[in-house]
Amino acid sequence: MASNNSCDPAGCCWGSWRDDGCEGTNRVFSSIVWNAADWEKACTSTPVGQICPNTSRGALPIGADIDKMRIQSPADCVKSTNMWGKIRIPDLQCGLPPPVYKPTSCFTSSTGPYGKYRSDLVGKGWIPSNTSFGLIALNWVPNTGTGWTMITGDAGGIMQTIEHVVPAKYPAKLDNRYLFVADQGLCPTKSVGFLRYGDFVHIRSVNTNQYIRCASATCSLTSDQGTCAQNDWHTFVIKSFNNMKKDGDEVCFGDEIQIQQTVGTHANVTAAGGGAVWACDDSQCNFNYRLRIVPDSGSIYEDPTTEMKSYDNKRQQLSCEQNKLQWSCISNNPLARTLFIVIIVAIASFALSQLITAIRPQRK
Repeated sequence: MASNNSCDPAGCCWGSWRDDGCEGTNRVFSSIVWNAADWEKACTSTPVGQICPNTSRGALPIGADIDKMRIQSPADCVKSTNMWGKIRIPDLQCGLPPPVYKPTSCFTSSTGPYGKYRSDLVGKGWIPSNTSFGLIALNWVPNTGTGWTMITGDAGGIMQTIEHVVPAKYPAKLDNRYLFVADQGLCPTKSVGFLRYGDFVHIRSVNTNQYIRCASATCSLTSDQGTCAQNDWHTFVIKSFNNMKKDGDEVCFGDEIQIQQTVGTHANVTAAGGGAVWACDDSQCNFNYRLRIVPDSGSIYEDPTTEMKSYDNKRQQLSCEQNKLQWSCISNNPLARTLFIVIIVAIASFALSQLITAIRPQRK
């Protein structure tokens, strides 16, 4: 640690470095200096590679040239709530015209099977960066009630699988606990401007402003954003469920997706029993990682009433396949209802005949 009269006894150090993009032919990185008695002096004298304990270096590239850069004076030291230092490193990718990515329209029509689409989706429907969305667990279907099963972000770093979430009529929104944002601020694809399949992302809860991290078969929320890298436990890619779209295609509202880690066994964010959220490999968990990404109202439709009726009918069908003797299943099936009545009449007739036999006087 830097040890001079500008630092506390713990020694000055830098937090995770953030990639602020290009400035001319240089890439700009910024970070907060910590443990300083004199913030200005600490900012101008603490070496760039002197990272605080238990802190990642963030977006700062790893390499001999960077590690040797004992910069005595960052290009800028800016005091806001904290003291920020900025450095500039030559980058061959800077100074070039940015690549142009033009998404194709996801919603070419104004209506769908269940009514009018949200007016803000018609003619577009892709998901711009930092746009909130909800995650419906399509394969997690409750036996009773109405509404979606959705993934939540709650206080205390908790993620939950919650049933019976009824979507709102546009422009109303769901509660923030059901909403997330794909944050690409530290990722190499952040300049694209919208979500694409295969791009690295961090997933942030709108409710708690914390980031999803999955480990030991469980997903939770953490304040640490981590780095946006292949070997980082906070980094995910959005995959098309059953490969219906290819990497590089835009992610559209209403798509069926997987949110998959880039590290380890590439586990997916997965709905689970007991209100938990698991991390499961593709071969596990009965495809409960099959998610639908929806706008902040919970539906791509202005009025989701018809869509929910269809979903409830499907839920009832699945429930009846598991337990055909439920009265709601029998009463809604004419053949089953007729058979049930015949059986009841037969049982009643048999019982009556037995009763008559029992009480009839016996002849001697």
